[in-house]
Amino acid sequence: MIKIEEIYTIFLNSGENVSTDTRKEIENTLFFCLKGDNFDANHMAEAAFEKKPTAVVTEREDLKDVKGYIFVADALKTLQNLATFHRRKLALPVIAIGGSNGKTTTKELLYAVLKQQFCVYATPGNFNNHIGVPLTLLQLRKEHQMAIVELGINHHHEMTELCQISEPNFGLLTNIGKEHLEGLGDLEGVAKAESELFDYLLKNNGFAFINLDDPWIKNMSKRLPNKHSYSITDKDADTYIASQKLIPNILFQLENKEISSSLSGDYNFANIVSTVAIAQYFKVTKDAIKKGIEQFVPSNSRSQWIKTNTNDLLVDCYNANPTSMELAIKNFANLEADHKLFIIGDMLEMGSFAKSEHLNILEQLEKITAANHVFCVGETFYQFKNNFEFQFFMNSEALATFFETHPISNTFVLLKASRGVRLEKIIPFLQ
Repeated sequence: MIKIEEIYTIFLNSGENVSTDTRKEIENTLFFCLKGDNFDANHMAEAAFEKKPTAVVTEREDLKDVKGYIFVADALKTLQNLATFHRRKLALPVIAIGGSNGKTTTKELLYAVLKQQFCVYATPGNFNNHIGVPLTLLQLRKEHQMAIVELGINHHHEMTELCQISEPNFGLLTNIGKEHLEGLGDLEGVAKAESELFDYLLKNNGFAFINLDDPWIKNMSKRLPNKHSYSITDKDADTYIASQKLIPNILFQLENKEISSSLSGDYNFANIVSTVAIAQYFKVTKDAIKKGIEQFVPSNSRSQWIKTNTNDLLVDCYNANPTSMELAIKNFANLEADHKLFIIGDMLEMGSFAKSEHLNILEQLEKITAANHVFCVGETFYQFKNNFEFQFFMNSEALATFFETHPISNTFVLLKASRGVRLEKIIPFLQ
């Protein structure tokens, strides 16, 4: 069997470029035939080879001795091992970001700040799983001074696996909330799974950034000797910052500098303060911190304000779980506006907790707003259409049809749901 050192030489000869998708340009790259639940690229090994990659890594034994092909027992494991081998060649800080909510926003914020002073590479998009993490690491180059790697999990022991691949020497858990309950169980299960990042750092003399405002994280961090704490409420934290304004946009003071952000809400302010804490640890100047935060504009339906011709939309429908839903609703409820509309969609991957958690959200909404200001979208919420006076829709298409004949104007609208609900489809109908 070929050694990882030999594959690494081929990787270097490929311009340090790997590929996994025959639909894209793969010439002069090292191509990996990966397989998943619904696909197996090994069946397309010859088609990939015709597009002139440096070599094709495949599990096909019939191609074992054919020139241009590299036979391995497990192509994904080989990709992961190659990424780890490459990461070890680069002596640089690798900052891992985990947690239930706000990982991507924090990663993008931190990148926006650190790049003001360093050459930084960060996880592109949501490449945060067992395939995305190695692909991220293989994009690191000698000129990079720092790396930010987002680690996303939905089952136990996955965090340990991702840490073993990426070997971070710094780590942050944003918070512990009700995420992926179908795979992680209850809140305690989530905390246990996420804490594997701290376990890794502890065993490998790593350094952690600690959110003192999250009781789970505060407690699990007590055993860590190397840490820097931050808080928006605890003045004893290593980095403590209080907000001046949270809605509709965040405003705060960093020593003598006033900093504004396009983000909204205390949950996003916590993401900002974690970014400041890490930046200060790495000696980033206040001017660079201010510039990075103020330049950052959220996108991809994550805490994104969109002003249309007639309405103001807070679009946060890339992901949702009970914790992030509660925070978004609380934040939007505090917004001072004459006309507000809550459009909430199903929270996916809740497993046996789905019905009770959706009911809990509806009961919270019933306490804080008038019934005609809440629209609920999705099959799970729709089960409760006879229990509440809100308006219920089976899917986003049904809601879009409603808005075609019932347009709204001069309204602040919250759109919050899991990605699978596709609430962004109704944005054109709110113009």
